Amino acid sequence: MNTKDARAAARFAQIIERDDLGRVVKVRVPGHEGRSYIVVIGHPAHRTDALCLQDLGPLGTRECLGNGRGVCYHVQTAILAAAGKTHSVKFCKTCGDATRAARLGGWAYRLVSRRSGETLWMVVSERGAK
Repeated sequence: MNTKDARAAARFAQIIERDDLGRVVKVRVPGHEGRSYIVVIGHPAHRTDALCLQDLGPLGTRECLGNGRGVCYHVQTAILAAAGKTHSVKFCKTCGDATRAARLGGWAYRLVSRRSGETLWMVVSERGAK
């Protein structure tokens, strides 16, 4: 998990699409060496999933190589950007860690890479909530 880099990049991410319920479904995320990524966020029942695509401009897109090994930092950045100023997100490696963190306030969710099927857990809470 590269959460430190994801948090630093989140302020430069741009939400580009929301669904009918107002949930974020597409985020443009900066990458290293001037690259740009589009993260597509899905909201199936009981989890969140994401697909990360490198934006190649007029050539289209290609799947992020980092998302093939796990949940890449671009996806983490997109989730942090989607949470915005109203929610905070803590990433956890295991369900047990997320469940324990959620006891302090918040909800534990599974974050799944659509490309690799790998899972990262997250705890989402409202900012200012105790």
